[in-house]
Amino acid sequence: MASSKETVAMSVGRLLEEGHYTRQKLNEEVSNKFLQTYLELLDFSHLFFTQKDVDELSAK
Repeated sequence: MASSKETVAMSVGRLLEEGHYTRQKLNEEVSNKFLQTYLELLDFSHLFFTQKDVDELSAK
């Protein structure tokens, strides 16, 4: 049985795929681009996340 975090992640992914006007499928390329943009918005000065943090998030 999926954990609540996994269930939420799956639901958000499905909503993005089906609800966004472009109906773009979430694949590895799109996910990586989203993560990089998200991290840049959160830590644009590169003060909070270390490279190790980014690598760990990217591996998930």
